[in-house]
Amino acid sequence: PSLHRMSIMCHKIKVLPGKSFRLNPSVCVPYNADFDGDEMNLHIPQNEEAIAEADILMQVQTQIISPKHGRNIIGCIEDAISGNFLLTGRLEMSRSEAVSLLISIGVDDFSGFTNKERVSGKEVFSAVLPKDFNFIGKSNDKGTVLVNNGKLVEGVIDSSSIGDESGNLIREIYSTYGQEVTLDVIGKLFRLGIAVLLKNGFSTSISDTDLPNDIQ
Repeated sequence: PSLHRMSIMCHKIKVLPGKSFRLNPSVCVPYNADFDGDEMNLHIPQNEEAIAEADILMQVQTQIISPKHGRNIIGCIEDAISGNFLLTGRLEMSRSEAVSLLISIGVDDFSGFTNKERVSGKEVFSAVLPKDFNFIGKSNDKGTVLVNNGKLVEGVIDSSSIGDESGNLIREIYSTYGQEVTLDVIGKLFRLGIAVLLKNGFSTSISDTDLPNDIQ
């Protein structure tokens, strides 16, 4: 169902191996694509006017901010948030591991830790941000998130910074650098979070689903 403007968006095709259509999880929220069996339809513009309209008005990067509430409706979700949360917590790695991790997500600027043997997760995360980016925000536990000249100095990255609708860091990048840079950063953050989880692992147990006594 088309519940709002972002229910219909324009995507550029990238041909990949295999026979299935693939969709970046970061655009699932505006589509309300929650994987419970709903149908989605793919339309191919048939003339120059339709192509121009889709290209100018409907591309994903033009739909990052919702007109409903002025917050970002496109951002990181699920594994991407978990991975970046673990990365910017207490995670540390060798310089070679950090370089390999960043290369795997399409980042080739490692000037922030050229002469270091050990690199913190915060430094790896900082390599994705614009070099002159400054930001002050709050994490879900009310801790301060501080970015100074593109370097994450303090805080842990979670859904309040890079998530959909609550991603105050995403909105700050959008207002400072515009649509294209924001979409590029979201893509890199998404790949970074997943790459971290693939390398370090993440699991939950039955106890994580237990309800507290006061609501049983």
